Amino acid sequence: MSGRERSRRQVWRRRLLLAGVLPALAAAAFSLEVVVVLHHDAEGRGALADGAPARAAEAYAANRTLNLLEPWVAPYDEATARFRAGDPVGAVRGYATALPLAPAEQECRVRTDLALAHAAAGAPARGVRALGDCPVTDERAAEVLSALQDDLAAADEAAEADEQVPTDPPPDEPSGPGDGQDRAGRGEQAARQGELGERNDRGQERRQQAEDRADGTGIGAGRGQGRGDPGAGEAGPPAYSW
Repeated sequence: MSGRERSRRQVWRRRLLLAGVLPALAAAAFSLEVVVVLHHDAEGRGALADGAPARAAEAYAANRTLNLLEPWVAPYDEATARFRAGDPVGAVRGYATALPLAPAEQECRVRTDLALAHAAAGAPARGVRALGDCPVTDERAAEVLSALQDDLAAADEAAEADEQVPTDPPPDEPSGPGDGQDRAGRGEQAARQGELGERNDRGQERRQQAEDRADGTGIGAGRGQGRGDPGAGEAGPPAYSW
């Protein structure tokens, strides 16, 4: 066998070796990546179960550059954890990041939770816009839209009532020829105050009804909690199972 033939065979052996080794290395790297992703995912779920959503958010955030199969899941789950941690602004950022990455069948899920985060951040109008066309086809999105519309109506009613609240009447003056007219004017003011009080009560009742209807969707984590406090523990949207 000549030296040239021997050299040619060695070259082919190296090529065959590389052809077998490189795919094996790629498969091993992918397997390791999946193990790490699942580890962070399990860590995040465990933290949520333990009532530590801030720690869960950190675990989910670690998957942002690792989960190449479903890149929307990491920012979505991180946003869910931040929502439960009482950080609706951070949740809005996470859901907004996940939205363009989500597959079509998950778009309404992300949009609905983005709307909830906007509402918790005190911007229900943005929440309505975030829902897009989802309320037409998605039942949960339709329920959230109804709650947000009630919130907006109650806020408008409360603002209108605040604008119409009269100033305190002046102190009583000695009786005189116009004393009867003064008493009549004060009576009208008292009647107006009573009417405004009733309107405020109705506005509060509508807000409470909106929260009651939203139980289980993330808005108003419990009776008596405000829009800016999504709560912790089981409140808020569920994390996505990877």
